[in-house]
Parts: sequence; C-alpha cells; structure tokens
Amino acid sequence: VVILHHMLSKATIKARPTVLWCYKKELGFSSHRKKRMKQLQKKIKSGTLDLNKDDPFELFISSTNIRYCYYNETHKILGNTYGMCILQ
Repeated sequence: VVILHHMLSKATIKARPTVLWCYKKELGFSSHRKKRMKQLQKKIKSGTLDLNKDDPFELFISSTNIRYCYYNETHKILGNTYGMCILQ
C-alpha cells in the first residue's frame, strides 16, 4: 500500500492523492491521529522505538489524508472522488 501510494504520488502532478480506506470490522491500528501520536510518544519514552529507523507505514498514515469507513457505511461517501481506494 505504501509503495503503491508513493508511485501514484510521483506519477501525478497534482497534490498527494487522497485515500479511501474501507474495512469490515477491525482496522488493526488506530485511525485517530492524536491517539497514534500519544502511542508514539509512549514508545519514545519507554525506549522501544528506534528513531533512526523510519517506519514507512507509520509515515504513510501520518502524512496522507485518509478517509476511513466501514463497508456498510459506503453510502456516506457516494459522490466523492479519491485518488486511491484500499479495501481491507
């Protein structure tokens, strides 16, 4: 997902493409930005995070405009245009 988004953003002249992320029940990570930042700060304080090694997925999640929605809520996004769609 990260590599495909990177290739798409390099291929288009416009701004970074927005992402629609559809999932059924569980996302697997927090979609709330402040909560993710708090988890990152905890890892830094406890020393379990290596700052020299950038996690590409975490970078992708934090720097991309992502709209999360459940499959049963797709009627709410009808009529919107996204640069990339992820079906989980």
